[in-house]
Amino acid sequence: MRIESTSVNGQYHVWMTDEELEELRRAAATFRDDLIILLGGYVGLRAFEIPQVKPKHVKRTLDGDHFRLRVPRGKDTANGTGSPRSLRPGAPPRNC
Repeated sequence: MRIESTSVNGQYHVWMTDEELEELRRAAATFRDDLIILLGGYVGLRAFEIPQVKPKHVKRTLDGDHFRLRVPRGKDTANGTGSPRSLRPGAPPRNC
């Protein structure tokens, strides 16, 4: 597990290692649980974003080699209303 302190006393950012994520996946009781772990741990979705995702939000890129996942109301740090964001699994998230 990777832990980094923040500018707030006693507050930290924490990341699981790939090995820890795989161990958690092996302990998942159902396919649904495994999918939730994948979406959060590897794709980078936040807990409130995961229930928004539906199969229709997955699209193949024009080159046909990748897929994009569109989150209808992602985190919006500017005004708190939530804005769509597009993710390519395995790549850093970007707002769109």
